[in-house]
Amino acid sequence: MEQEERRRATRLPADWQPSPEDISFCQKARPDLNLQDVADSFRDYWTARPGKEATKMDWPATWRNWVRRERARPSRPSQKTSLEEAIAARHAESDRMVIDVNAKEVSYEQISY
Repeated sequence: MEQEERRRATRLPADWQPSPEDISFCQKARPDLNLQDVADSFRDYWTARPGKEATKMDWPATWRNWVRRERARPSRPSQKTSLEEAIAARHAESDRMVIDVNAKEVSYEQISY
């Protein structure tokens, strides 16, 4: 039996990081993806997976398949931007309420009895 035939499937190491080849593949095949997010998702998924299902013979091939199938996620806004947007939305809502109140006051004044 050749050495290749005796090789056993292994689990992904808990401290796995993509190799330079893995990084290059992701950047070329899927430049729309956030590499760090994809690597974190890959590592978390495979280290959390139980039993025999979590063992693979060829982790680089598993990575390439993962990258090919990964859906692009919208970029995450920074917390500061989200806070600024929330404040702006709150001000816009206040402005709308003031306009509504003023419009009602004007319409009441214009009513003649």
